[in-house]
Amino acid sequence: MKKYYHISCSDAGSSNLIYHWYINNKKNFQFSFNLSGPAKKIFKKKNTKINKKIDFIITGTGKNNKKYIKEILFGKINNIKTISFVDHYVNYYKRFFNNQFLVLPDEIWTFDQYSCKLEKKNFPTS
Repeated sequence: MKKYYHISCSDAGSSNLIYHWYINNKKNFQFSFNLSGPAKKIFKKKNTKINKKIDFIITGTGKNNKKYIKEILFGKINNIKTISFVDHYVNYYKRFFNNQFLVLPDEIWTFDQYSCKLEKKNFPTS
């Protein structure tokens, strides 16, 4: 049985990273999308409704952090594993802050050694 992933992104940086991960995995998994901004052009897809049980939520991080935090909180409330792609090594805390609360996904994925070291330093439990 295929795992079901829900992808939510808008900024170009994390959208590009998630898109390439998606391309390499789309044969093995099923997907739904919540795309806005540059992500729509990158994925060349329309948003799709979630009509199955979600196994994982994948988000970008960036300027539109309220959207991502909403998706992460939805995952936490519904016992769905959440993963956020970090495309750059600045403003780590700001990416996950909402109304003076730090909202972290279950996993943070980075794509270079420097970002990985900073992520582990800033969020040692993630």
